[in-house]
Amino acid sequence: MEKYYEPRHVLMALGICLIVASPFLLIFVPHTIANITYHTTITWHVFVPMENYFVYGVSLLFLVIAMFIPFLLHLRKFSITISAACLLFSFIAFFLTARSYTSLSEEAISYRTMLSRKNHTYSWDEVERVIYNENGVSEYEILFHDSNQVTLPNDAYFDAIRMRLYRKLWEMNVRIEGSE
Repeated sequence: MEKYYEPRHVLMALGICLIVASPFLLIFVPHTIANITYHTTITWHVFVPMENYFVYGVSLLFLVIAMFIPFLLHLRKFSITISAACLLFSFIAFFLTARSYTSLSEEAISYRTMLSRKNHTYSWDEVERVIYNENGVSEYEILFHDSNQVTLPNDAYFDAIRMRLYRKLWEMNVRIEGSE
């Protein structure tokens, strides 16, 4: 039996599949990875910062480019080098994005920014105030005594833990302030 395809055609097919799957991957992958990595039995919810979705998109773009370059340039050494560089950029972006999260639990609020090596964890008694902003996209800003802050989107994920958060803030005597 003869082989009717070249490796470059397989890469092209994989690239097309990745393009078709990208919208679905961008919806589910960031949140799933954050939950797998940071969710514990006492965690209420793990939030994914909005910039993660953008970086995941860039990472998927580099992955698609890595698949199409060898196809377009006929598997030359130069095209394989460019493709390997795109794969490297893609994996670095995936790694950096997977580290960024915000989690709320009964004991604490934890978060890490995308380029930070350090996890920040604050107990609930370190919360100074909470501000509800409704400028365009509604969100909650949680400010801590050391002037750090965490922003949580007011979305369907937040609806699931809203009453727990309100109860915890009430226990800590922290009011939610409104902002226009």
